[in-house]
Amino acid sequence: MSDGDLDFSHLSEAERAVLIGELVKLRDRRNGSDPESVLRKKVEELEKVCDRLRSESAHWRRKYFELKDGGQT
Repeated sequence: MSDGDLDFSHLSEAERAVLIGELVKLRDRRNGSDPESVLRKKVEELEKVCDRLRSESAHWRRKYFELKDGGQT
């Protein structure tokens, strides 16, 4: 083992598995790929789509009433 290596030989296999799991979670959180970050990004994307659809819906509703009223709105 070189100087910079950590020695986990004193841990049981289960303890090492838990440690590895926690390290993976930390890595994913740092990379923005943890489930919470992914979900947050998806929610933001859906909010943008909903905003766009609301805007388009309002636009076409105005157009409909303009045409229905013969352009007298």
